[in-house]
This record gives sequence, C-alpha cells and structure tokens, in this order.
Amino acid sequence: LALIGSLSFSGCSNELDTQQGNNNTREVKFVTGIESLSRTSMEETSTSTFFTAQDAIGVFAYDGDKAVASNIKYVYDGVKWTSDNAITAQDGVQYKYVAYYPYREGVAEPEAISVTVNADQTNGISADDFLTAMNNTSAAGAETVSLQFGHAFSLVQVAINLTEESPSKAAVTSVSVEGIQPTATVNAATGEVSGLSGDATSIKMEKANGKELFRAVVPAQTLKSGSKILTVTDANGINYDVRYSKEISYKQGKALQMAVTSLTPLPTGEQIVVSS
Repeated sequence: LALIGSLSFSGCSNELDTQQGNNNTREVKFVTGIESLSRTSMEETSTSTFFTAQDAIGVFAYDGDKAVASNIKYVYDGVKWTSDNAITAQDGVQYKYVAYYPYREGVAEPEAISVTVNADQTNGISADDFLTAMNNTSAAGAETVSLQFGHAFSLVQVAINLTEESPSKAAVTSVSVEGIQPTATVNAATGEVSGLSGDATSIKMEKANGKELFRAVVPAQTLKSGSKILTVTDANGINYDVRYSKEISYKQGKALQMAVTSLTPLPTGEQIVVSS
C-alpha cells in the first residue's frame, strides 16, 4: 500500500444585477484551477485534474458577512465560465467568493453541504469528486477572479497485477471498495469535511479504459485492521475478499493506491451449514 501525491484530485439569487450603461459595474470573469488528483477527465495513470466542457460550479459572493450572490450557476464551455445570472463587480467594493463543484440546486449555505457518494461509480467518478474553492484576496472591484479548487474526498486506485505465481489468472471484471460510510458534510468556504455518516456500504469502482486499473472516490475515513477493504470478481464469477492486517486510511486530498498481485480461490465442494 502506498500513499501517493497530495492533490496538485435553480434556487439562486444575485443582488448585483448588471445595470446597462452603468460604468461602475461589470461582469466578473472566473479563472479556475484544480489541485491534481481525480476529476472529470484524467489520463489512466495520472492524477492530474482539469475541468471539461459542460462542467458546472456554484458560486457565492459576499460583501463582508452579507451574501450578495447565492449559488450562481456557472457552466464551462471548454474555454471560459459563463452564467445566465452573472455576478457583477462594483468599483471600490471587495467581495469574497466561495465555490463548489458539481453544481446542485437548492444549496443555501455553502458552509454545510451534505454530500453522498454514489454506490455505483462504474460509469465515472467525476460526479463524486466534490471540489471547493474560496477567494478572499481579490482586489476591490476586481473583474477577473481566480478560484483554485481542492478535493474534498479521497481517491482509491486498485491495480490488478497478477503474477505468474497467482493461483488464478482469470481476468478481473469488477472491483468494489468495501466498508465505506458514504456521506459527509463539506464546508466549501474552508474546505473542511466532517460529519461522516451512513451505513458501511460497497462502492463499485470505475475501470480505466484498456487497463487493469479501478478507481473510486470516497469520503476520508479509516478502516480498522483486518477489515475487508475490497471485493474482486473475476471472469469466472468468483469473488475474492481482500483484507489488510493494518488500518487503512483514506485521506482527504490524497490518492491511496493498492496492487492485487495474487488471487487464490477457495476449494469447491459441498456446502456445509454450521448451525451453532
């Protein structure tokens, strides 16, 4: 087990409506970046991170402690972010900005967003890779604002590297992360994550195209030593339990990579029921 790299992975209102002909207000343009790890598009062996067309973020703007723009939806077209209800800057007024990804309707308080990862991530992990950003240093009246996003959760990567000594060499068709509490509360203003909850569940992992590599995004948490951490299924329909003799920690903003090098099926035969 190796811990690799830090991350380097509609109910809205806007009180600052653009006033035509008013030279004191102008539309704010957002420039974004993401600390590396998981995200929408990612090369199979990389944890580099970037936005792609049609991604949407929610943005809040504050004048001191007063919210002047709440949960404004911005959509990326591959070059720039645009909104039908764009935030406007005013000369001499400094705003603080808080943002998150992916956009969702009805978010009233960015300090307490309840996020539950999907139990089935086989079609992609982007919807579960929750991101947050905050900027309170832009100049008064700034027309261009930078938002640097960080990952709220953890990336799990499982590489299947069966050796010649592996009793079974059948192709692996699916991998699931086990024992995961799927819900957490995210503070988009600080990037802090708390309130881990939900029954321990199984998360089906995404398979990288053309590679024996599986991925999932999970809230940060620790599994005690000896816990079942993975279920691996091969082409013969045989399930394999993967356990580890030490604690397993999925850390916020980190990628934990595991390699499965050998699969040993239990002997087949008549099933015995133990009654006591």
